[in-house]
Amino acid sequence: MAKYTRNDLTGLLSAVNVELEKIENSLADKLDREPSVAQANSMGNLLDMNSQRITNLAAPSNLNDAARLRDVQSASTEAILPPQEGQGGKYLTTDGSGTFWEDVDTTIQYVDTFSNLQALEPEDTNDSFICLERANAHYVLQASGYAALSGDVTFANGRVGALQFTKTAIAEKFGVTYSGDETVLLQSIIDRVANTGGEIVLSALVNVSGITIPQRVVLKGVDYGFANQFIDNEVSPKGSGLFLITGSDSDVVTLKLAVTLSDGDLVDDYDGTINNDYRYFGGLKDLVVYGNRSDTANPPSVVDNNTSGNGVAVKGVRYPILHNVVIMMCAEDGFTCDSFDYGLGSNACNNHDFDNVICLSNAVNGASLSGGDAIMRKIIAGYNGNNGITSTSGSGSITGECWNNQNHGIQISGGKRITYDFASYDNKVNGWRITDTKGVTCRGSANANGRDTGQGAGQRVGVLTGDSNEGLVLNINSDGSDGVTTYQAYGFNISNASNPIVVAGCFATNNFSSDWLITTPANIIKDTNAP
Repeated sequence: MAKYTRNDLTGLLSAVNVELEKIENSLADKLDREPSVAQANSMGNLLDMNSQRITNLAAPSNLNDAARLRDVQSASTEAILPPQEGQGGKYLTTDGSGTFWEDVDTTIQYVDTFSNLQALEPEDTNDSFICLERANAHYVLQASGYAALSGDVTFANGRVGALQFTKTAIAEKFGVTYSGDETVLLQSIIDRVANTGGEIVLSALVNVSGITIPQRVVLKGVDYGFANQFIDNEVSPKGSGLFLITGSDSDVVTLKLAVTLSDGDLVDDYDGTINNDYRYFGGLKDLVVYGNRSDTANPPSVVDNNTSGNGVAVKGVRYPILHNVVIMMCAEDGFTCDSFDYGLGSNACNNHDFDNVICLSNAVNGASLSGGDAIMRKIIAGYNGNNGITSTSGSGSITGECWNNQNHGIQISGGKRITYDFASYDNKVNGWRITDTKGVTCRGSANANGRDTGQGAGQRVGVLTGDSNEGLVLNINSDGSDGVTTYQAYGFNISNASNPIVVAGCFATNNFSSDWLITTPANIIKDTNAP
């Protein structure tokens, strides 16, 4: 529409010019098309098209241009999809940086259940099968004569489809259903993975009567945890792990080498290498180990579902792994580290890699530690039937917490050149009990222990040391909890007639008999033995 141009009237009609000027100005204000001459060119209100279309728009070229339907459809596909012409029967995939069409592998057959998979009679070697029931497990048909391994499928015609996996084996793909007794199945999976090494992943609790994990195998959960109100007998495992079947009376899991003595050497049962230095590199991660000693949590000494058995038994290996493991309700210890004779003489456990191991409500000790050259971080022991931790370890460091154990929080009997750093509190007798050590340093705290009022005052102490320690260094705060007579009688009870003890930064307070009980005060070295 052309711009309205007013013509002035003359004579008798000249008075109308004023009204025509108003009309001209109004039209210019609403429909001006020349913003270049500083005239307005924007909408002052909504434009209602009354369900009519605007046609003949040009293709947009600027960000704020109006777009036609074909422009929108093209933009939504061209930036994502490659050209579709001639790609019939293919599927769209990506390599992470772009999309492209790929030929469909017609040799893969999808089968709903494992029983239907077994009923097939395939003939073409290398054909592939996916079993939906077993978490999309992938099988490849092997040549005739191939011997089936754990997890493989044997077809109706006797041919075998080998289960495909690399370093991670998903338990469900091997047929684990997390119901009934699956000891034999899980052990067969472990033995197969041991041939190459790798992880076996559990997504729930597996019922077992006891399993053994050999070298280079790690049993791993997708999560772990527990619910506990020990006094109220409300205890249950959560997440992934191992549940000991009632009446098994065995260790839940044993970490042990699979080797054979041959011509004076220990030969690896899987790869044939010599393993005379007891290297292991296997273990547990992100799991619950439930010993099922009883349906009763309180007191922790009750054992009626299973009357014997530890949670985790580590047998004479180097470099065992326990990361984020809860070990609870076992008929004996939560976990133990013991020497073992593989044929070349007794070998101690060494080079432990333990991190965040929680030992709860086991009938005897939370953990019984031995060996050396180890780093054990955050070992937590609570509400166990005897000691939280019993240790004879040497050469390394151990940290953690001990609480509400029925005897001592941490009992150190022997060991040398090792540092302990623990908070030990609310235990029935001693927070710390230290005997027969050489060059050991103990740091941390002892608070509100000595709750067993049937014990003599000399036993109800935060820190008790025997006379046989050599070069013992203490740096511990011992607080009796406001002098309450049901707690610690003494902060420290030190027997040191034969050997001096270094007291470096120790502090005792609020113990109801006395903060310090020292056999030979002259044998106390404060802070240093430097000349």
